[in-house]
Amino acid sequence: MAFNGTEEIHEELALKLKELGVNTLLDAVALPESLLKELKLNREDVSKIMKRAGMNLFDLSRGSEVFLRATNSKTIPLGSKSLNELLDGGVRTGLVTDFFGASNTGKTQICFHLCVNAQFLEKEGAVVYVDSSGVFRPDRIKEISQHMNIKEDIFKRIMVFKARNMMEQMEVTRRLKNAPFSVRLLIIDTLTDNFIFEYQGEERIVERQNSLARHLHDLCSLAVRENIAIVVTNTVRTKIGDGKSYYEVEAGGNVVSQGVHVRVHLFRGAYGWRAELVQPPMVKPNAHFMIDSGGIVDNGGYGKSQDKSMY
Repeated sequence: MAFNGTEEIHEELALKLKELGVNTLLDAVALPESLLKELKLNREDVSKIMKRAGMNLFDLSRGSEVFLRATNSKTIPLGSKSLNELLDGGVRTGLVTDFFGASNTGKTQICFHLCVNAQFLEKEGAVVYVDSSGVFRPDRIKEISQHMNIKEDIFKRIMVFKARNMMEQMEVTRRLKNAPFSVRLLIIDTLTDNFIFEYQGEERIVERQNSLARHLHDLCSLAVRENIAIVVTNTVRTKIGDGKSYYEVEAGGNVVSQGVHVRVHLFRGAYGWRAELVQPPMVKPNAHFMIDSGGIVDNGGYGKSQDKSMY
């Protein structure tokens, strides 16, 4: 059945859309082209309805509700004072925080440390770890928890989901909306790998970016509505600038930078690790830290030869 500005969505189609997590026309217009064809929808018609529907597209909240959520936000700290100061106390609930960088810059190690520290945010609340790259290491999390003298079973409230493709990754976000348990931290490690693998070739870039934008929209909505701390990691690619100088660009481009709340660029040098707060900008946007058996720790003397870590 065609979908146009004069027809209503019939019940069968509405159920299919709901199964896909499509609750608004904004969700529908961001669906991949292949799914639109399968549902016999037309992106142009959906866009017309969006214009006609106006404010009905968006979930509205009272100002008092927004204010209450903001005042109830909490932070999940990391082991480095310098990194916590950079992030105004740590990773904050109600926001999507993006750690991106090249290989071995500490992205996954930060996630492991957060898995441990999130247990102390509240007595209730689970950590959901979406592993799209096969990097989850329970032995490493146990090592960090033992270093912190934690006696309880740290894995009771850590749920790991292996996202083998893009749709499985996106489905986690939809299911958490109606989860029978509370979630305080959602980690996606890594954000763009599945999207890049499934949408190969220049002719599919627009479709990939639309799907990624929809995924980020769902993540941001979930973080704000449920007051969940959401952390994503992402990779980079190297580009050549003027004068043959090299610089790093985050995978996913502007879609990612516009779709998250906080962005932290990670680097590794000869004497430790460095974090640069890209978004929102700060006067002093850098923090220096180390990674050892205890997880994320302070670098007591950045620039001195004390890089003892093997992680």
